[in-house]
Amino acid sequence: MPCDYIKFETYSVNSDALLDNDLLQFSNSMNVSDNGEPMSARNQQGAILLNSKGEIIYKSIYKKAHYEGLQIRVYESGKVQVQGSIHKYFNSIAGNGEHNFNDFTLNDVKNVISDLEYKFGFVSSYCAMRCLELGVNFLPPILTKIIIDNSFLHIKSPFERKFNSDEGNYTQVKHSQYIIKLYDKRLHYVKQGYFIDEERLRLEVKFMKMEKLISASICTLEDLKSVNIDFVKELLLKEFDRILFYDTTIVHPSTSLKNYNNPNYWTELITTKHPNTFVKHKNKLNEITEGYSDNIKEKTRSAISDKLDKILVGGV
Repeated sequence: MPCDYIKFETYSVNSDALLDNDLLQFSNSMNVSDNGEPMSARNQQGAILLNSKGEIIYKSIYKKAHYEGLQIRVYESGKVQVQGSIHKYFNSIAGNGEHNFNDFTLNDVKNVISDLEYKFGFVSSYCAMRCLELGVNFLPPILTKIIIDNSFLHIKSPFERKFNSDEGNYTQVKHSQYIIKLYDKRLHYVKQGYFIDEERLRLEVKFMKMEKLISASICTLEDLKSVNIDFVKELLLKEFDRILFYDTTIVHPSTSLKNYNNPNYWTELITTKHPNTFVKHKNKLNEITEGYSDNIKEKTRSAISDKLDKILVGGV
């Protein structure tokens, strides 16, 4: 199962028992002042938020602990929220280090869920999913950097360069319900001292809203044990297909190529030209790519498909 970051919530676990669990070291209550008063919620401009009755909205009070890459929050209401990388969790409890550059199969996911149930008393069928990343690490047909640098758009949105301390450098497009990301996994973890002897590209789709996944009956932690593998594969390949990629192996006399290899040209088409103009030039690029290049995107797609077959079907 090619998933990584998850967030789930539940009221079914005994929160007092969780706070007393010897494996967890909880911090003092969060979202309270030094004298123990609840803190008011504020908007981005710093103004205090009010409800429809004009009453102050207060932040939810919780205690927080970390365990093997997961953050566990216990709220005063009894709600428990867990978030983090279950791929890193699996590697950590297996003694492989806290990373996520290797394969993560459906059996591995089941083992993680069983471990969480055993150690902390979670009932997976009552753990509602709030966020889920689906992704795959694979060997690309050319250098990872070339693929990332020449992936200009997803649908009609430009990829943006990002950095965080956990995942390093990556590029992403943020849509209303999900984010699509491309990572150089090998580069990031080699810098941390890991030995990885081949290119390692990661394609990832992070769902911030669950509508799409709920429609595929992925609603709870339990559902990850019996996920529809065809749905996952089709979803990841479909999102990859939506990437506008310029193939640097093109050999063709068209004068349009000097524009097509420039990401700013495509952005300008979208923002200043009629939609049909964008489609026209995108189709022309696809025709040239298909007939006059090494078809790197199609080879990359095949590499993704083959790896998904291995970890989805072979990992059951």
